[in-house]
Amino acid sequence: MEALYSKLYDKYTKLKVKKASETEQLSLDQEEKFKTYVSAADELIGYLTNEKETLHAQLGELRQEIVSIRQGLYPWY
Repeated sequence: MEALYSKLYDKYTKLKVKKASETEQLSLDQEEKFKTYVSAADELIGYLTNEKETLHAQLGELRQEIVSIRQGLYPWY
């Protein structure tokens, strides 16, 4: 009977180690995916911030152009 318990315990230990290994691998895979996602999000945020600054600059130029056109058409304005 002792031999049977020993065999069962060995099987249990091996399965437990295998399951822990699989869980660890899944965790590592998930972490890698998360890092990729964060990197892509940071890149997109950088691009959008730059685009926002460019559009603000263009908006300022267009406002100045409108002011100069109004002053040309309506000098008292």
